[in-house]
Amino acid sequence: MQARFLRMLFSIESSATYFTSVSKWAFSSRMRSRNEYCWTPRIKREDGCLRLVMGLGTRAVDRGEGSDFCRFVPLGAPTLRPQADSRDIAKYCQRGVDVIDLESGKFTCVTLDKILEQGEPIPHLSKLVQVLQSGHLRDGFGEFLTLSPGEQPKITLEGIVKSDEFIGTMRWVLSSLESAFQCPVDVEFAFDGRKLHILQCRPQAIGGEEGPVTLPGEVSKDSTVLEVHSGLMRSVRIEGIKYAVYVSPSAYDELPSKEERVRVARLVGEINNRLPKRSFALIGPGRWGSNDVKLGVPVTYADILNTCLLVEVGHEKSGRLPELSYGTHFFQDLVESRIAYVPVFPGKSGSLLNEQLLEGRPNEAARILGGLSQYEGLEKVVRVIDLEAALGKAATLYIDSEHANKGILCSV
Repeated sequence: MQARFLRMLFSIESSATYFTSVSKWAFSSRMRSRNEYCWTPRIKREDGCLRLVMGLGTRAVDRGEGSDFCRFVPLGAPTLRPQADSRDIAKYCQRGVDVIDLESGKFTCVTLDKILEQGEPIPHLSKLVQVLQSGHLRDGFGEFLTLSPGEQPKITLEGIVKSDEFIGTMRWVLSSLESAFQCPVDVEFAFDGRKLHILQCRPQAIGGEEGPVTLPGEVSKDSTVLEVHSGLMRSVRIEGIKYAVYVSPSAYDELPSKEERVRVARLVGEINNRLPKRSFALIGPGRWGSNDVKLGVPVTYADILNTCLLVEVGHEKSGRLPELSYGTHFFQDLVESRIAYVPVFPGKSGSLLNEQLLEGRPNEAARILGGLSQYEGLEKVVRVIDLEAALGKAATLYIDSEHANKGILCSV
């Protein structure tokens, strides 16, 4: 019996549109010579990366309705993930599968459950899917999957990522094409189970689609919001940053209870919803999104999704620097939403945070929200700074992680 859906085993981000007549499972992909998201020193930028999804590659380009995620794979450490445990992995795994409906001839999105309901054997199913059971992910099935009560199938693509042969082949292909082009490359390919088909190969734009980032010349301290020389992920330039939403580390530390710190998170979320999208930087102490309120503000992704820049501030406490998350609490969200991330350690060599500007300028939070009656007592904790008024014009973020390893948020 012909399967209803045109079967695509898994794909990686693809901006090209292509058609295939295969009726068996196949692979397609996008990979890049330079990995812009190195969240740990174990990941090397020059090793490259993949973006994996089950189904057509369109889902890796457009997250679809709501939030969806691809499997991001650093080729030098393919099994390394920013998620801490199985529950986090399940939370940030792919939900919808883009396919072509062979009955209607139309492009559509279906759930994994819908695909499994067809009751047909799915080659390599165990490489694509794991089962979440009692907080743990398990393998151990073939081309069919029968679920017990309480079990949930999750698209993790773990079996693909653990294949030394597949990862080795991808690294060899990437290296060979980079040598031929004499520059970092951006590759789209398809794999039908036997042959690798290169669909497109082009020079990789470093620093975003606009190309390399040129850092500004000498910038005065008064015109600088922050400057860092380490811990940077991807090169990027973002203009038009009109506000800085700042959670004062000292004022946050002085809050007497967990409930008060949760109120801070809710206030940040209110401001996030009110300010224009991608018009503000979000700067705060420790780990954004931490479940431990002593380590950072316990926001959810919904509380920060409109920012263009997430900054974690590491102030020295009791003679030691706190360990920041380096974006791992929201890593998949930051990748998909193209939110920049910067860690800054005030007082440490190579780090500058203009606390005089952030603490000394008028707080615009009450004006933006129409009052702070619900958040009485937090006026000194959460501050909204009008950067246009403070600097004379909106700020620009420059990050060059490829060459200078420097990031600066300033007005020039």
